Amino acid sequence: MKDRRDFLRSAVAGTALTALFSENGFAETAGTHISKPADGITILFQGDSITDGNRTRNTDWNHVMGHGFAYIIASKLWYDYPEKGLHFLNRGVSGNRITHLAERWQTDTIEMQPDFLNILVGINDTEAAIKGDTSCTPEQFEKDYRTLLKLTKEKLPKVKLILCEPFILPVGRVKEKLETYRSELEKRQSIVKKLSEEFGAVHVPFQSAFDAALSRAPADYWIWDGIHPMPAGHELMARFWLEKVGPALGLSPQAATAFPDPLLFNNGQKLTSAKQWPARREEILQIMTTEMYGTSPGKPKNMRFEVFDNDRKALGGKATRKQVTIHIKEKDREASFDLLIYIPNKVKHPVPAIMGINFVGNQAVIADPGIKLTRAWVENSKMFPCGKDGKATEGCRGVNASQWAVEEILDQGYALVTMYREEIASDRKEEMFKTGVHALYPEYQDREDNFSTMAAWAWALSRGMDYLETDKDIDRKKVAVFGFSRLGKAALWAGATDQRFAMVLSNESGAGGGKQFRRHIGEDIQRLCTVFPHWYAKSFRKYMGKDKELPFDQHFVMALIAPRPVYLATAEEDRNADPRGEFETAKASDATYKFLGTKGFEGTTFPALNQPVYGQIGFHIRPGGHDVTNFDWIQFLNFSNLHFGK
Repeated sequence: MKDRRDFLRSAVAGTALTALFSENGFAETAGTHISKPADGITILFQGDSITDGNRTRNTDWNHVMGHGFAYIIASKLWYDYPEKGLHFLNRGVSGNRITHLAERWQTDTIEMQPDFLNILVGINDTEAAIKGDTSCTPEQFEKDYRTLLKLTKEKLPKVKLILCEPFILPVGRVKEKLETYRSELEKRQSIVKKLSEEFGAVHVPFQSAFDAALSRAPADYWIWDGIHPMPAGHELMARFWLEKVGPALGLSPQAATAFPDPLLFNNGQKLTSAKQWPARREEILQIMTTEMYGTSPGKPKNMRFEVFDNDRKALGGKATRKQVTIHIKEKDREASFDLLIYIPNKVKHPVPAIMGINFVGNQAVIADPGIKLTRAWVENSKMFPCGKDGKATEGCRGVNASQWAVEEILDQGYALVTMYREEIASDRKEEMFKTGVHALYPEYQDREDNFSTMAAWAWALSRGMDYLETDKDIDRKKVAVFGFSRLGKAALWAGATDQRFAMVLSNESGAGGGKQFRRHIGEDIQRLCTVFPHWYAKSFRKYMGKDKELPFDQHFVMALIAPRPVYLATAEEDRNADPRGEFETAKASDATYKFLGTKGFEGTTFPALNQPVYGQIGFHIRPGGHDVTNFDWIQFLNFSNLHFGK
């Protein structure tokens, strides 16, 4: 014991720590010594009350980690990685300053022999200085902190340091003297960053995380008194810590991060330049393809376009109506589906276009007797009571016109292009993977990442784009892809996989479309994979019941669309699609869009009804339920005009 005291007295000579070492040595009241396991990784949390979290000083593992961010981190990683032999220790003590840590450093740090040492200290030093303690200067804080780190690296040369930045928010006494607190704290925050660089430590800048959180909720939602976090604040700290520290722990960054980051390579490296984006984009595309949507065939080698209708006086002369059959042959198998195209006559050609898949057949989007009735199966439902024995009838003409706004689209100078879902791939479980383009590629079903129906619909949209590139009346550089509900999910995936689409317009696409799964509100993965087992790849089923644990989420699809403009439309009563979850996806996509040089998403708080947010990412919520209304189309057209320069 004497040798240990002599060593430490020598190490701290000339610093404010000197006075803390008495003949009685280090205080050993901070907790029961728990030896390091022979194998695995020991992670030790050191600091003040924020780390302490009201932990007990005994061996009761219900309470020894406290009830703060350290507990949340430990519980998540213990659960996620039982095979890694992780061992967590908490030695935070309420009220501690940098000098107090030295009183117990030998027993509460050195003897713990951690592999990773997390330190969060500085707010009590800041408050002491504000209250007039002249010994608590920033210079002395830096000197004492550096001494402690040097001593640690001498005794534990292999330990990996994690230095956390102290933080505040304007609440309570902090708000009353906000500028004083900021002035004093920022000096110590800078010191923590400087020491992190000096000692090769992981730096965790908590202040930036709390500042960013103010866009979601007021300061007292996160920190109750300006210093000590609320439960949501501790959760925020844990998620942010996992994002910053996960790679250093050798964990998959996407698994370690509560909110997966599109700007992290799979190996944990952070993207620093837009030049790196194509490589990262390819990683994300591979993740979403293999884990959710399934693998699609490439562009068919044997494909031809048959224009069987070209009426230049359609709709009373307002438009030219074209109908085109896309024929695809693969070996001895053949499939086809029809495009319906309306092109405005009274504008200069070529014109921009909006293309999407419809629910009831091309004849349903407008009551035009010149449209060919689909020969594919047609539902006879309360919403669309027109089919007879699964076949379209004359009563099906225009039955879905209220959702398509054909005249308004043409008046704005856009062509409209549509195709029918059942001609492409059956949306019925009893016929899944048997009809349409699926029949061309049966071998794509004998795999976990099979050619799903969602992928097939998106693939067909790309085949429609193949045709549009040959049509001189269409500006192929200005084609937006549109979809509603399940077909809005397909539109997003089409935009993600085919960069020829200049814009994506998604209306109430919900789960598997625009909303975040990890909110676990509304439709979930369990329902998608059981009620609609054909929509996504078989590989997606392993995530049933694990919506909050996904190593990706729908902002990854948005990242694949970036930096092209995308619009997410929602409705107040469409709770199954979780409007706020779609808003959260827009917000989560902002960083990628800004990284790629756009303005990103300009919404910071959830908007009022009928108050659209425009930017590179657009969003609105309107009154009403699951539908496509004139209000939706007005926003889509305004957004398109903004980005297409009309």
